[in-house]
Amino acid sequence: MNRNIYVLLGLMSVFAWIKCSPPNPTFTDPVILPLAGYDTLPKVTYHRDSAWSNFPPFIGKYSFGDPIDLNDFPAFKDIPDEDYLHEYRDWDPEGYDVRGFDIRVAYDQDLFVPYDFFEPYELVRYFPVFFVNETDSVLVFTGRNNYTFGLQEALSWPDSIARWGLIETPGVEFCGNGGFAIRVHPGEFVTVLMLKYSGSVDTQLRVRFVIGDEEYVSASFPGQVNPQQFMLSNRDRSWINPAYGCDEDWFYGGTPLGY
Repeated sequence: MNRNIYVLLGLMSVFAWIKCSPPNPTFTDPVILPLAGYDTLPKVTYHRDSAWSNFPPFIGKYSFGDPIDLNDFPAFKDIPDEDYLHEYRDWDPEGYDVRGFDIRVAYDQDLFVPYDFFEPYELVRYFPVFFVNETDSVLVFTGRNNYTFGLQEALSWPDSIARWGLIETPGVEFCGNGGFAIRVHPGEFVTVLMLKYSGSVDTQLRVRFVIGDEEYVSASFPGQVNPQQFMLSNRDRSWINPAYGCDEDWFYGGTPLGY
């Protein structure tokens, strides 16, 4: 009898703990505070005649519910030292994982920031992408300097065979230094900006990223492109081997259609 009482009390304690434990936080799109002090700069939306070469800028790491202030870009100063890992290639990632982020794309938001913060001459139209950690584990997000490794793809036209093709390609790197890794705890997210283009055709878009050695592809969303954006520049054509096709590692696993 006494043993049964102890078992019953133990079960009651477990149920009480489950009932009282707070649920895991859920992510909602954050409030984004616009830039101040750039009122005299013109606002532009890029219209490109070939796949545009660039690196999406890293904005910062935040907790669920935190606002994002673009005036703090890039927000490395707000990341605790123990979570910021410089030159991550020399860091032992055992115990941390790059797999598990949920990509949330807020294409309906228009954010105007300088393409070059060091020499701002115009405000360029972007949209935010969030890498959300709703898991119970610490994840790791990687990049270099103040940018990340991502690009956009578009679905080709309905009157042809519908295929996903690149409308952006990776930017040019001048050296291999400056890599970073950031620990992203449960209930935290990373914000990245991606260019929003003008175009004559409505189609589906998606974003493709590489974090560490893991490829991420978002769900599709409606957007606009210029048909010529499927064409590669001369520089990017140099990564195409006519005998074997494209070097998919260069394009983060994506495929160019026009070359």
